[in-house]
Amino acid sequence: MNLLSVIEPRPGALLANRTGLEDARRVADVADLYLCPGPGFRVVDFGCGDGRVAVHLQKYFDDLWMVDESMDMLNLAAEKVPQAKIACSNGTDGQLDGLGAHLICVIDVLDRYFAVAGGNLLAGLANVLDPRGLLAVNGSDGASIRRMATRAGFRVLRAPSGDPRGLYVLELR
Repeated sequence: MNLLSVIEPRPGALLANRTGLEDARRVADVADLYLCPGPGFRVVDFGCGDGRVAVHLQKYFDDLWMVDESMDMLNLAAEKVPQAKIACSNGTDGQLDGLGAHLICVIDVLDRYFAVAGGNLLAGLANVLDPRGLLAVNGSDGASIRRMATRAGFRVLRAPSGDPRGLYVLELR
């Protein structure tokens, strides 16, 4: 198994991904490849929405946080993943600063932030990470992701090869 096969979607995965299972698997694979998770490994599903990815992430990680700026969405997510911790935050408000997350996944969120808060969001999430932690993000505009990451103090460890469902893996510089 190579890095490309685990971080980028398999053919036909987009249809299966409606449940969030494929995204959760890719996030878990990033953690295994780069971070060697163990007990107490803290993962944040930022922009969790109704919990479609978090419901699968709970199979891989015991310290799971679901974060969204909508309390209504967090309530839906909490019904699916009651053991996860929840926080209402837009990622730039400082509410989660110092949390020490080992991995933050930002799935299907960045495209909404490009015009509004792009680099600010990543800079805010940098304050939530453990110093050795990583961000796993996807988005349709790779150039914007790279620009935002650089401005926010990240470097791109891995970029998908042209597939917007693939994950960019970012680390703090």
